[in-house]
Amino acid sequence: MKQPVAFITGIAGFAGSHLAEELLNNGYSVTGAILKDESTANIASIEKQVRLMEMDILDQKACTKALARFRPNYIFHLAAFASVGKSFDNERLVYRINFDGRSEEHT
Repeated sequence: MKQPVAFITGIAGFAGSHLAEELLNNGYSVTGAILKDESTANIASIEKQVRLMEMDILDQKACTKALARFRPNYIFHLAAFASVGKSFDNERLVYRINFDGRSEEHT
């Protein structure tokens, strides 16, 4: 049986790092997206076991390239605004990032 591949946006965040560990422990090949200059401290213990791609999820071409390169069976979108307070200041941007995966400049 072929090893399933998971792609995690926000892999270096709190939830993404825990999900990556769990998937690795269950036999998945794990890939993920990180922002340029993003800290990988949360995935330091597994960084050599995962494949990372520096990517902005607002960049449709980069997303298409990542999917073509890694060919994931499962996609977990964890790169999103989590702060309710910040969401009130940037409602439209938060919606686009969290649900559409693009900003107005990329539509």
